Amino acid sequence: MSRVGIGILSILSFSTVLYFSLQNSYFRTGYTDFKVFYAGARLAGSPQLYDSQKIRETFYEATGSRLPDWANHIAFTRMPWVAAALWPLGKLSYAAAFWTWQVILTLSFVAFLAVCPHKQVWPFAGLSLPLIHSWAVGQDSALLLLLVALALRCCSSGWHFTAGLLLSLGACNKPHLFVLLPLMLWSLRLPSIFKGLVLGGAVLTGISFWIMGATWPLSYYRGVLTNPAIDTWKGSMTSFASAPAGLIPWLTVLTIGLVWWALRQTTVIDQGLGLVVVGSLLIAPHSYIYDHTLLLVALPPFLTLGPTLRFFTAFMLLPVIYLVFTARASPLPAGVPLLLLAWLAVAAWHLHALRIRSQHDSLGPPEIARPNLSGSF
Repeated sequence: MSRVGIGILSILSFSTVLYFSLQNSYFRTGYTDFKVFYAGARLAGSPQLYDSQKIRETFYEATGSRLPDWANHIAFTRMPWVAAALWPLGKLSYAAAFWTWQVILTLSFVAFLAVCPHKQVWPFAGLSLPLIHSWAVGQDSALLLLLVALALRCCSSGWHFTAGLLLSLGACNKPHLFVLLPLMLWSLRLPSIFKGLVLGGAVLTGISFWIMGATWPLSYYRGVLTNPAIDTWKGSMTSFASAPAGLIPWLTVLTIGLVWWALRQTTVIDQGLGLVVVGSLLIAPHSYIYDHTLLLVALPPFLTLGPTLRFFTAFMLLPVIYLVFTARASPLPAGVPLLLLAWLAVAAWHLHALRIRSQHDSLGPPEIARPNLSGSF
């Protein structure tokens, strides 16, 4: 199929699934997860940024609607620099800010399709239930997707330092989704990306201290990290956080080991970053279906590595696993991370086989000793 045909199919698929996804009251009232971003934008620089009660009061002042008492999990969970970046939206009315946010997410998705180095992702992007879900609930997954795609594009152009700066924006926004990134930088020997990552992280952290003061890490710890209500729906997470507590350490060690071993089998940055994203999604302490939007940039590099891995990878990009496994009833949500772990094992073994085959081919056939016909020694 031509690129135009794939593009049309992707748009039609995306529009169809999105239409049905938006037929829910959560989106139609406009009170999606964006309400937290909006309240954070209005509280940017305030010492009460991580106060859940103040978030609810700010939302009420802006909309006239009071959140229910049980919504004590409502809290701004990002670094202060994110609130500062959203500050212009806080100057708008809630309705205007809400629809501006939706436009930003849509444009980010379009930009992702334009810059993504793997065009095989187009039809899967149109069917991505995590992507559509992230848009419907007002999450910023499309922005993260664009940042990672831009970083890969910079890597392909040799701009490794710029790629590190871009990755720092994602890592300082949702660090748990990039927690295994140092493994790739060490294994593939990428000092320029590391320098960009460290510099970008230092600048964003400095901005956070500048706008909120020296005590913001303590406020973050008290308002977010030690708030038991943050993970209200832990059983519905699409990471090992939803597994029995006794299994989590073992599954985490297994995942890190597989990612490290797989990284040792490749020198391709696209593949390395894909392995890192998959592994980070699995061991993340806080991960939901919309976070799996990043699979649209993590899995496509493996679509060309043989029929078995291509089939498994395409299956993981289709919405069927989320339709089947992300039901509220436990233990169905555990099916998603288990399938991703199986994919990681298959990808690691396939990369190992390719490396062995490449080494064998590079040696070539052994030389055959030829007789000395000249009579000399």
